[in-house]
Amino acid sequence: MDSNVWTSLIGVCGTLGGVLLGALLNPYMQEKKEIGKLKRILKEATPLDKFIIFNAYRNMFLPLNGMLIIQNPQLDFESIQIINRFDDLIM
Repeated sequence: MDSNVWTSLIGVCGTLGGVLLGALLNPYMQEKKEIGKLKRILKEATPLDKFIIFNAYRNMFLPLNGMLIIQNPQLDFESIQIINRFDDLIM
């Protein structure tokens, strides 16, 4: 075979491989971006905002039975109280 045929075959295979890899990684990258955005929103939220968000999460999306809450030393006392209240309500 001619070298132009091999070159075009390698180009086609590379393009198809890139499309396949992009299709496989796209959902993962979108999820990672969304999680980062949510973390940023929660980091900047007030305790009242956190209360509303966690309450909506508890009531609408997941039954949080058995959820492990890690005590983060960066949280203020008020946020820790709200989180502990949610934990008590869930249990």
